[in-house]
Amino acid sequence: MQRVDLGSNPFNSNFSIENLIQCVAPTALSLDNIGLRSVPAQLLDLDGLQVLSLSHNNLTTLPGEQEATSLQVFDVSYNDLTGSLADTFSLLINFVSVAGN
Repeated sequence: MQRVDLGSNPFNSNFSIENLIQCVAPTALSLDNIGLRSVPAQLLDLDGLQVLSLSHNNLTTLPGEQEATSLQVFDVSYNDLTGSLADTFSLLINFVSVAGN
């Protein structure tokens, strides 16, 4: 399992999640507390990504239904999410955390 934890890093506008995921094919990715305002669609399309943690960001919505067949854990706790989350979660297998929203 390749784990990448970039949580709590003060990224500037030059940082590109897209470039990172092209270089590294993680099975577990933590982007907690980095100021994300939206979920980059490329994250949910990553083959082999099993764990994705986006907690403690500034997310207000999630992308619609995705083909994230390998994703097993999706943590979006402590964001500003509102509305229905069922479409995104319907494809997840094991665990979803939405605590603190």
